[in-house]
Amino acid sequence: MITVDLHGYLVEEAIEHIENVIGKIRLDGREDYIKVITGHGKIQKQLMYYLLDHGIEHMFEPGNKGAMIINVD
Repeated sequence: MITVDLHGYLVEEAIEHIENVIGKIRLDGREDYIKVITGHGKIQKQLMYYLLDHGIEHMFEPGNKGAMIINVD
């Protein structure tokens, strides 16, 4: 599992960074999970919209609503 901390990013930068991480995993031809530390603000909300719009499976990390687990397949 890859961990990405998005604290300090602007919303657009955060989404672009996650797109790049997902793209690299897919280019490598493997499945993986990404733990994304978003906090509880705008980045989390916009990232959820992005993932839903692109049909990418995700969930909150159990016991931590400030982080998500993304399933890249």
